[in-house]
Amino acid sequence: MWCYFVVAEESLEVCRHKMRHKMSAFVHISLCHGLQIRSNLVCGAGAQDACVIALLKPPRLIHPSLLLVSSSHGGRSSGEIRCSSSSLWRREPVSTNASVESGEAQTIEQVWKEYFADPLQWWDNRVDKMHPKSPDFKHKVTKKALWVDGWSTPPWVKVALKLVTLSKLPSHVGYHSSDSQKIVQANRLPEGNFGRRNTLPTSARDPKQTVQVGRGSNRMQSAKTTSEAIDGLKNRLQQGIAIDSYMYVEVLKRCLKHEDLTAVKQVHGCVIESGMQQNIYVATNLLIVYIRYGRLEDARRLFDELVKKDVISWNVMIGGYAEHSRAKDAIELFNQMRQDGVQPSAVTYLSILKACASPSALKWGKEVHACIRHGGFESDVRVGTALLKMYAKCGSIEASRKTFDKLGSRNVISWNVMIGAYAESGFGEEAYGLLLQMIREGLKPDAFTYVSILNACASTGALGWVKEVHNQAREAGFELSLRVGTALVHMYAKCGSMDDARLVFDRMEERDVITWTVMIGGLAQHGFGGDAYDMFIRMQQEGCKANVYTYVSILNACASAGALEWVKEVHKHAREAGYELDLRVGNALVHMYAKCGSMVDARVVFDRMEDRDLITWTVMIGGLAEHGFGGDAYDMFIRMQQVGLKPDACTYVSILNACSSAGALEWVQEVHRHAREAGFELDLRVGNALIHMYAKCGSMDDARVVFDRMEERDVITWNVMIGGLAQHGFGGDAYDMFIRMQQVGLKPDACTYVSILNACASAGALLWVKEVDKHARESGYELDLRVGNALVHMYAKCGSMDDARVVFDRMEERDVITWNVMIGGLAEHGFGVDAYDMFIRMQQVRLKPDTCTYVSILNACASAGALEWVKEVHKHAREAGCELDLRVGSALVHMYAKCGSMDDARAVFDRMEERDLITWTVMIGGLAEHGFGVDAYDMFIGMQQVGLKPDACTYVSILNACASAGALEWVKEVHKHALEAGFELDLRVGNALVHMYAKCGSMDDARVVFDRMEERDVITWNVMIGGLAQHGCGSEALDVFRRMIGAGVKADGYSFVALLSACSHAGLVDEGRRLFLAMSHDYGICPSVVHWSCMLDILGRAGQLEEARLLIDSMPVEPDVAVWGAFLGACRSYGNVEFGELAAKERVKWEPENASTYVLLSNIYAAAAKWEEVSLVRTMMQERGVRKEPGRSCIEVDNKIHAFVSGDTSHPETKEIYVELSRLTEKIKAEGYLPDTRLVLRDVDEKDKELSICSHSEKLAIACGLIRTPSSKPVRVFKNLRVCSDCHTATKLISKVSRREIVVRDANRFHHFKDGLCSCEDYW
Repeated sequence: MWCYFVVAEESLEVCRHKMRHKMSAFVHISLCHGLQIRSNLVCGAGAQDACVIALLKPPRLIHPSLLLVSSSHGGRSSGEIRCSSSSLWRREPVSTNASVESGEAQTIEQVWKEYFADPLQWWDNRVDKMHPKSPDFKHKVTKKALWVDGWSTPPWVKVALKLVTLSKLPSHVGYHSSDSQKIVQANRLPEGNFGRRNTLPTSARDPKQTVQVGRGSNRMQSAKTTSEAIDGLKNRLQQGIAIDSYMYVEVLKRCLKHEDLTAVKQVHGCVIESGMQQNIYVATNLLIVYIRYGRLEDARRLFDELVKKDVISWNVMIGGYAEHSRAKDAIELFNQMRQDGVQPSAVTYLSILKACASPSALKWGKEVHACIRHGGFESDVRVGTALLKMYAKCGSIEASRKTFDKLGSRNVISWNVMIGAYAESGFGEEAYGLLLQMIREGLKPDAFTYVSILNACASTGALGWVKEVHNQAREAGFELSLRVGTALVHMYAKCGSMDDARLVFDRMEERDVITWTVMIGGLAQHGFGGDAYDMFIRMQQEGCKANVYTYVSILNACASAGALEWVKEVHKHAREAGYELDLRVGNALVHMYAKCGSMVDARVVFDRMEDRDLITWTVMIGGLAEHGFGGDAYDMFIRMQQVGLKPDACTYVSILNACSSAGALEWVQEVHRHAREAGFELDLRVGNALIHMYAKCGSMDDARVVFDRMEERDVITWNVMIGGLAQHGFGGDAYDMFIRMQQVGLKPDACTYVSILNACASAGALLWVKEVDKHARESGYELDLRVGNALVHMYAKCGSMDDARVVFDRMEERDVITWNVMIGGLAEHGFGVDAYDMFIRMQQVRLKPDTCTYVSILNACASAGALEWVKEVHKHAREAGCELDLRVGSALVHMYAKCGSMDDARAVFDRMEERDLITWTVMIGGLAEHGFGVDAYDMFIGMQQVGLKPDACTYVSILNACASAGALEWVKEVHKHALEAGFELDLRVGNALVHMYAKCGSMDDARVVFDRMEERDVITWNVMIGGLAQHGCGSEALDVFRRMIGAGVKADGYSFVALLSACSHAGLVDEGRRLFLAMSHDYGICPSVVHWSCMLDILGRAGQLEEARLLIDSMPVEPDVAVWGAFLGACRSYGNVEFGELAAKERVKWEPENASTYVLLSNIYAAAAKWEEVSLVRTMMQERGVRKEPGRSCIEVDNKIHAFVSGDTSHPETKEIYVELSRLTEKIKAEGYLPDTRLVLRDVDEKDKELSICSHSEKLAIACGLIRTPSSKPVRVFKNLRVCSDCHTATKLISKVSRREIVVRDANRFHHFKDGLCSCEDYW
C-alpha cells in the first residue's frame, strides 16, 4: 500500500529538506518526480509547485487528527481527510473519497474577489514568509491560498491591496474592556502569608585548622611549581621555621631549570632575610645561577659581599667572566685572588686561560703562563693543553708549539689541540707533519685527530691530499665515525667533489646535524637546490634538528620568487629550532619572503631580529616598497638613517615607490626634498615615482607640477598621471590626458587601459567603465589578458555581472587571475552556484586554482546546507596543496562552521601549521554558535598561550559561547581578560557582556557593565531590557525602555519583543496591551508573529484564555508553533481541556516530534482526571517514537558543571546530597511544607509519590550547592524544563531555613529565592 502527502506550497527541494529533518527515523522517504497533483485549493504561482511525496511505509497507528493524509491511486488525488474537534483522540476510518469543502473549482479572479469581500478571514503572511514560494494570503477555514506576484494574478489586485489596511486590531478583541483589570485580579494567584521566620537556633562550627610542618626537602619536593616552592620558603620565614642550605639550593635548581630570573631574585631575598647570605654553599650556587643568566653584576655584588670566600667561589666567578668574554674583569679578579692569599687551583688556571684566549688578551695570557710556571702547574697535562689552546686562539702558533714541545707528558688531546691549532691557522702541511710525528711516537690518532687534519686540508684544490687522509682514516677504522665522516663530507664539498661527499654521506651509519648541514650546504653552494631541499626534508624525517648553518644554506638555496610554501616550511623549522633571529638566517628569511611576496612574514622576521646590518635594512625596504607597504617602508627609511646608514640611489627609487599610498603626503614631501637635494628629482624613474606617490596621496596638484616640469616623459609617466586623475574622480581630466597622450605621438598600451580601468572599477562608475571599454575595444586591447582581467574586475566591482560575463566569454586567453576575479565577483554578489560551476570549468581547462581561488569559492559556498559542496572544494584544495595555506585554512574552518560540521572544522584547524587571529576567531565563533561552549573556552585560552591577543570579535564570540547555563564564573574570567585587554567598553564586547551576565542570572553584573558603557546602541538597550524581562523585573525593564527613548535611541521590533516578554513575566497585562498598540501606532513597527505570540503569552499567563483565543483568530498572520505553544501552556496552567486539545492539534501540525506538546496535553488530561486520554497520548508518543526530554538540573561548583536528573544516584557525593536533602525536607516541613503528590502522574502509593516528588532534580542540585558552595555566595541552579509548583514552594522555604539566596533558571525565566520569597511573586 502506498500513502501520499499532498504538499501544495513547497517546491520539490523544500519538501525534500523539510521531510529529511522532520519525519520520524523509521519512515523512509522517496521523492516521486514524475507525479504531479494540482489541488483546487491552490491558486496563483504556487500551484505549479505542488508535488507528491511517497512513503514506502504508511505511518502506522498515527492518529488521523494529527496528520492530513491523502490516498493516491494512479497519479490522481482522491482528496483530503479531515476530522472535527469532536472526534479528537478517537480513531476513525480514513475516507477515501472526501471532497474539497470549497465545492467546485473557482477561477483565481473569483478567489481574489472572495478575499477582498472579507480580508479578516485570511491570514496575511507577507511579512513573515519563511519561504519565497509560500502563499501571501491563506484562508483561515478553507485553506485557500493566494500569491500577489503570481503569473495569473489579475492586474487590479495590487492596486486594490493598497486600499486595504490589515494592521488594525478588530474592536471585538476587547483590549479596552473595563472589566479587564477585574479579570486579571481574579485569575492572579493569591499572595499568601509566607509565615514567620524560622526562630530555631542554627549552629555553625568553624573547624580549627592545624598546620603540620614536615621536613623542608619534602615540602619543597611536594611543591608543583617554582612559585609554590618560593611561597613555601616565605611561609617558613614568616613562621620562624629554619631553612637549611639544601632547601635553598633545591629551589635555585628549579629556577634555573625553568629560566625564571624573577624567582631567583625572590629566593635571594629569602636568603638575605634568613641571614644565610654568608653560607658559602648557598652563595656559590647563587653565583652559578646569576652567571648562567648573564647577570654578572649581580653575581659580582654577591661575591664581593661574601666575607669568607673559598677557592670554589673564586673559580666560579672567574669562570663566569671567562664564559662571557670579559677577560679584563677575569684577570683583575684572578690577581685579586692571589693578593688575598688564595692559592689558584688547576681549575682556576683552566678558567683564566679560557678568558685570555683572544689576540687582545695575549699579554694577560703570558702573565698567567708565568703564574702557572711559578705555581708548578706547567707539567699538568690539563693546564698545559689549555695553554696550547690559549696561544693558538691568540694567534701565537710559535708560543703554542714551544709550550707543546716542553710538555713532559703529552696525551692524544695535546696532540689534537696542536694539530687543530695548525689547521685553524692555515698551516696544513705542519698539521699533517705533526700527525705523522704523532704516529711515529706510538700514539694512535683518534677521531678528533682526523677531524683536525681534515679541516686543515679542506680547501679548494687540495682534493688529492684530502683523499690521502681519507685513506689513512679508512685504514684506521675511522672513516665512518660520526665526526670523521662529517669532516670528510665537508672537505669533499669544499673541493667541489659532491659525488665523493655523497658517497661518504650515504655510507655513514650515524649522522648528526653537522653532517646534514655540510651536505646541504655543499649541494646548495654548487647549485643543487632541489637536492639540498630534499636533503633538508630527509634530515627532519630522520629526526635530526637543523642548526643555524643548515638554515642559512637551505634558505640561500630556496630564496627565489614563487617558492613561498617551500620557504615557509624552512622558516617553520628555523623558528622551532630557535634560529630565526640569527643575523644570517634573519637576512636570508627577509630576502626570501620579499622575493616570494610575503611581506608580512618578512616584517615579522625583521622586527624580531636583535642585530641588523645594511643588507638587512636594504632588503626590507626594497621588499616593502615593492609590495606596497609604503608607511612601513618610510618608517624603515627614517630609522635606517637614524642608525647612521646612508641611502643610495636605489634606496630613493625604492622608497619613492613605497611612499605611493594614500595619507602619506607629509613623508612623501620629505622624501621628495631628500631626492631634490641629492639631485634625483628630474630623473625619469624618480620623476615617475614622484607623480605616482603624489597621485596615491591625493595631491594631484603636486603630481601635475612634477609632470609639467619633467623634460622627458615615457608611457609610464602618462599612465601614472592618467591613473591618478581617474582614481581621484577627475574623470574628464583623465580622459583629456588620455587624448593628449596620443596627440603627442604616444600610443596607450595595455598598462594605460589597466590603470584607468582599475581606477574606475567601483560601484556607481558603470557608465564611465563602459566608455573606457569602448575605447579599449576600438584600440584592439579588449581581449588583451591584462585589459580583459581589468574589465572583468571593474564590471564585477560595479555589480554588473552580465557585462563581466560577456567580457570573460569573449577573452581568447585567460589566466588564473581572470578566473579568480570572475569567481570572486559571482561569489560576492550571491551567485554561489555559478561561482562553483566556474570553479569546476577552470579546472576542466587545466588551470590550477591558487589560494585566492579557493578563498573566493569557499566564501561562495560557506553557508548552511552546503556541506557536500564544501567538502568537494576542500578535496580540491587538499589535492592542490593549498589546504594548509593560512587564508584557505581559515576559509575552510569558517565554511565548515557555517555548515554545522565542527568536526571537519576542527580537523582543518588542527592540521594548519600557521594560524592568525582570524583563524582562531572563526574557530571559537563556530564552536560557540553550535553549543560547544567548553571547547570554545579552551580554544580561547589556547589562543593566548600561543601568544595571540584576542580582539573585539574574539571576545564577542567567546562571550556568546559562555552565555549559557551555569557558566557565570567562566564568564567572569573572560570579562577579566577583556578588562585587562581594554575591550570592556567596546560597544560589541559590552553588549555581549550585558547579554551573557543576564543569561547567567547575574543582573547585578549586567547592570554594572551597562552603566559603565560610554556608548550604547539599540542592541545594548534591547539586551538589558530582555535580561530584566527574563528575571521578572518588569517595572525596571519599562524604566530602562523609557531611558532608551529619552536618550534618543529608536526602538525596533526586538525592543518590543523584550518589553512584551517583561510584561508577560511580571503580569503587567494592561501595560502589555498598551505597548502592543503603541508599537504600530506610535513607533510605526508592524507586529510580527513573534509579537503576537508575546501578546498571547501575556493573556494566557493571566488566565484570559477566551480573549487569547479571539486574539489568535484576529491575527493577520498565520499562527506559528510559538503561538500555539504559548496558548497550550496557558491551557495547562488553567486546566482548559477544550482549548488545550485545539492548541495541541495545531502545534503537532508544526512539530509532530516535539515531546512537550504531548506532555502538556497529557498533564491537562491528568489534571481533569481523564486517565483514558492520558494513556492514549502516551501510546501515541510510543508509536511515533517521540520521547520526553528528562528534567535535568545543573549547578556550577569550582568551574565544573554537576548535572542531576530526578532520583539521580550517579553523583560521587550522592550519599551526602541525600542526607542534606533529607535534613532540608524535615526543616521545611516544620515550616508548613507538604509535598504536592498530585504532580506524580503514576499509580503508586502515597509514600512513593512523596519520595519521588522530594527527589526532583532541582532539589538535588540545590542540596549539592548548599554543601559545596560558600555560604556567602548564591546557589545557582539551571533547569532545562519549567520548574514545578512543588519545587517552587520547597525552594522558597529552603532559602528561608538555610538563609541562602538561591537562583533558579528554568526554561522560561529566572527565579530569585531569598528569605522565603521568590522574585516572580508566584506568577510564572
